[in-house]
Amino acid sequence: MSIFEYNAKLHEDTLKEDSKAEGRAEGKQEERTNGISTLIATLKELNIPENQIIEQVVNKYGLTLEDATERVKMQK
Repeated sequence: MSIFEYNAKLHEDTLKEDSKAEGRAEGKQEERTNGISTLIATLKELNIPENQIIEQVVNKYGLTLEDATERVKMQK
C-alpha cells in the first residue's frame, strides 16, 4: 500500500478518538458548570453575602469578576 492510498480503518479510528476527546472535554465543562452552580447554591443557602460568594467563585474557578457576578446574579 502506498502512502497515498486511503486507509479507511485509520480514518475511522481517528474519528473515534476525536469524538472521545470531544466528549471528555464537553463532560469536563459540564461538570465545571455544575460545580459552580452547586457552590453558589450552597453558599446562598448558608446566607453568605453575595460579594463573598462572588469572591469564592472567582478564587475557586478562576472566573473573571464580571463572569462570577453574572452567574451569581442569574442563579436564584
